[in-house]
Amino acid sequence: MRKICHPGILLIMTACLVLGGCGAGKSSEEVVYPRAHVRAQAESGEEEKEEKEEEAAPAGGIQEEGKTFTFVDVHQNSYEAEYDPDVPRSLYDKNLFMKIGGLMSYEGDSAYRFRRGIDVSEFNGNINWKKVKKAGVEFVFIRAGYRGYGSRAGLVKDKLFDQNLEGALKAGLDTGLYFFSQALTQEEAREEAEFLVKLLDGRKVTLPLVCDLEHIEFDKARTDDLTPAQATKNVRAFCERIRELGYRPMFYSNMVWEAFGYELSGLKEFPIWYADYEDKPQTPYHFSFWQYSNEGKADGVPSSIDLNIELIPVS
Repeated sequence: MRKICHPGILLIMTACLVLGGCGAGKSSEEVVYPRAHVRAQAESGEEEKEEKEEEAAPAGGIQEEGKTFTFVDVHQNSYEAEYDPDVPRSLYDKNLFMKIGGLMSYEGDSAYRFRRGIDVSEFNGNINWKKVKKAGVEFVFIRAGYRGYGSRAGLVKDKLFDQNLEGALKAGLDTGLYFFSQALTQEEAREEAEFLVKLLDGRKVTLPLVCDLEHIEFDKARTDDLTPAQATKNVRAFCERIRELGYRPMFYSNMVWEAFGYELSGLKEFPIWYADYEDKPQTPYHFSFWQYSNEGKADGVPSSIDLNIELIPVS
């Protein structure tokens, strides 16, 4: 995909989950700064957006199919990118996505139903999973581990992974796992997938195992020079290895990654967990899960959390 509007650098490729300040005083080998740490800094103090009337349009702000679409990143920088006709188009009606009281819903489409969930890591603290379930949360993605983004680049288990997994399963939540990837090669990506499955250790999960490849915004990282072609090969290698090991794969992305970070058609067979904090999903492409906020609250969780919805086809 050709970049129409050069963004300078790929700004944050939004999302993953470390809360601001959690890594203070630690080296890049010890702490990964995904999602909320980066996004909260960009979003804090942001003025309330003025409501604007606009004509109903397909999801993603597509101007004309086969040509270009526009979107903004978490910093409200604007981009224009070419639409890739080889990637499945979103069938959702963006006007049916409604956020009330901070919670997203999708109603009025006979082809899909929705349910709400969260994603967590050690940075969310000790969670009371019974309270989470009682609060109406139906599913969760749990960080199992990460690869360090510095020179040593070791594979590290999330400190609260076992506690979170056991608590979520016991509470009856549908559960998936994600691994924060910093793979430079397909071999490293397969190594990450195998490490994730090893951490699962035979325990039963009902949702996909996710490759979460992201850029590090406020530090130098080993993946800074990763090309779209190699990033695509790495995510594909991760997902294929997960599938070979008997689990369902998925990859995590946002609009900047979809437009400029991947050769997206090379990943079209794998479902997408999409991250976007605008009121409507901007992507023109199909996704299965939408992470729509990093400032959510849920009874039983002592910190702000990422909020998600799943769109489920009605058979």
